[in-house]
Amino acid sequence: MSEIVCGLIVVPAAMMVAAGLVPDSLASAEVKRFRSLITSVIGFQALVALLLAVSLALGWFSLVHLRLFGFPGTSLLSVTVHFDGVASLMLLLVSFIGWIICRYSIRYLDAEVAQGSYFRWTAFTIGSVSLMVVSGHLLMFIVCWVMTSAGLHRLLLHYSHRPAAQRAAWSKFVISRLGDAALVAAMVILYIEFKTLDFSELFSLASSISGGSSKSITAASFLLVIGAMTKSAQFPLH
Repeated sequence: MSEIVCGLIVVPAAMMVAAGLVPDSLASAEVKRFRSLITSVIGFQALVALLLAVSLALGWFSLVHLRLFGFPGTSLLSVTVHFDGVASLMLLLVSFIGWIICRYSIRYLDAEVAQGSYFRWTAFTIGSVSLMVVSGHLLMFIVCWVMTSAGLHRLLLHYSHRPAAQRAAWSKFVISRLGDAALVAAMVILYIEFKTLDFSELFSLASSISGGSSKSITAASFLLVIGAMTKSAQFPLH
């Protein structure tokens, strides 16, 4: 059951990330097919996310935590899926909003020369966010976080000839790098403290925090909050 759930989650997201590798020339040449394919994949993911969220709420399956890939002898590098109640709601939210955006953009950008590039980077961004919200490993989470920033940067530069677009993109670029640094620092602290980056193990070990280690955990928590703030569109990070 865990393998089926992971496959339903990972495959559509991986397809969207792979769309970022499609050359602009090909995406633009077959733009109608390309944008329809992207919208269909995101719509399928939204449907899967809804079914999984309902199934999880009804107790048809419990938490899924499955390591899909990793290097022997080390836990630092791992592709792991962690799917619980929070992850199911976040995946549903990301997928549904992503599908609405694509449906709207098909008509809004119809006949624009660069719409192939737009759908390419939209798919890449939504796929990266989807993998991020189901990550079961902190390093995987941070990698997907950086991928999301890269996709958003390209989308902000969709109208690259506009000075306002350039200012927004590079302002967000600087702020995102600060957030990346905060996350990496938090990851280092947590690994030193717990000797693992696996979310399931971190959650379990968190209950054993003692007074001596609480300061480092507080510092790591503060850095995680800073990282999250840099991804928001709220003042003063807007």
